[in-house]
Amino acid sequence: MEKAGFWKLCAAYLIDFVFISVAGLILGAILGGIIGALLALLGKPEAVIARAAFLVGAGVGYLLNIVYFAIFESVMGASLGKKWLGIRVSKA
Repeated sequence: MEKAGFWKLCAAYLIDFVFISVAGLILGAILGGIIGALLALLGKPEAVIARAAFLVGAGVGYLLNIVYFAIFESVMGASLGKKWLGIRVSKA
């Protein structure tokens, strides 16, 4: 099996990054909006609401990144970007 080159791996990661970013943005916005609405109902200041919404969004993005690569590379042998470019993770 031939090893994938640097630029092919970069392209695969860019595809994964776009996918994760879009999914994380959507999930983070939804959860951040829910948290923001709940804090607004409790009468918290806008600065607290904004900070909480940001932290929820960042946390969702971080967890999504970990879960995405863990599941795709362990179960399917490649992330979506690697699959689309014909790269597979294997043992040395």
